[in-house]
Amino acid sequence: MESVIPYICKVILIIESSADFPSVAICDAIGKLCFEEVVNVAQSHSEKLPVLVQNALNFIENSNAVLKAVAVNSGPGSYTGLRIGASLAKGICYAKHVPLIAVDGLQAMGQFVLKQHPSIEAVFAMIDARRDEVFMKKIYRNQVSTAIEAAILVEHLFEENWGQVAFVGNSNDKALRLLNVQIANTVLGPLASQMIEFASTKFQNETFENVAYFEPFYLKDFVPGVSKKFAV
Repeated sequence: MESVIPYICKVILIIESSADFPSVAICDAIGKLCFEEVVNVAQSHSEKLPVLVQNALNFIENSNAVLKAVAVNSGPGSYTGLRIGASLAKGICYAKHVPLIAVDGLQAMGQFVLKQHPSIEAVFAMIDARRDEVFMKKIYRNQVSTAIEAAILVEHLFEENWGQVAFVGNSNDKALRLLNVQIANTVLGPLASQMIEFASTKFQNETFENVAYFEPFYLKDFVPGVSKKFAV
């Protein structure tokens, strides 16, 4: 998605790299989406994400807009993806002398779905953590959200009114199968555009990170494995 910015304005670059398909978005200071690009190849952060970021920077320059901040999904999610996204974001912040914004990706996804679906009362925001496990957070319309946790999904794990629940993330099919529930609303995520409201609000409130010391929230320690390229 791309639209020409008709006037010089302040914009925020948003980088999402916590899951399968990296993406970038650009919004103005009040949260209007101006540009979005999503890679359709899974696990391509190191190869594709720098290209997406450069495309976004080119769009900003060609639109005579002014980059005022860079926002990044703070995690949890893919260890490698989060590190690549954070490194790119910090590099741009240093080069352009702009602040860094960290967005709770699970909370942002959940709030995005609640806003899009007024009949939904709760959202399970989930990122695949391999096997039967997910990184998850439950976001309620009229209650406080739960803490981020690593949960192993099994039948009868949660007691919910499933008719008023939505799933968002990259593990929806797995969650439906393991929890053995039927959900009417499932939304793919995470996407950079789903973080716009949080990014613009933090920009307006000047809630910025220390660029030098910022680290993504991994939730679990990194466990190295053998790349599929070298597996026997």
